[in-house]
Amino acid sequence: TLCSCIEEHRRATVSYQAAKAPEPKTYDIDPYTLVDHGNALYVIVAVPKHEGSIRILAVDRIKSLDKTETTFSIPESFDPEQYLNPSFGIFVEEPIRVVVQFSVDSAVYARERTWGQEQNIAELDNGEVELAFTAAGFEEIVRWVLSFGKGARVVKPEALVERVKQELTEAIQGY
Repeated sequence: TLCSCIEEHRRATVSYQAAKAPEPKTYDIDPYTLVDHGNALYVIVAVPKHEGSIRILAVDRIKSLDKTETTFSIPESFDPEQYLNPSFGIFVEEPIRVVVQFSVDSAVYARERTWGQEQNIAELDNGEVELAFTAAGFEEIVRWVLSFGKGARVVKPEALVERVKQELTEAIQGY
């Protein structure tokens, strides 16, 4: 049904269970396109009751979806790649400048791809690297840094340093 709505530019009524919401909410959406990220499927939608503001919904959190007779048009200026471009993952937020130092063992992973916009990699004297980039998706960046374990240390911004410290502290308290 979702694919049909996208292909036919038909509005849908969705019952959606947000990650931290106690109950699903039901509202209308104009589904633009599907996006795959991290082995999960997402749909980029406009929400008519919020003046067409763009949202990204996880398909697996959709509890029900009904196609309506109402049609919609995707603005010519809308480009899903450009919309997601500043994002580190799937969350679209205000981009931040991130600086992370990688150990010698983890440096190879830091070098192997582009992680964000305006990326710079500095080789340090001790064989480590300092990676700097601009991206959106604060919590996704936190998870990414944590995935390197002791091989990565956030340098900037301070809010990211503190959030990673908080995660590590809470994780250690579980043991």
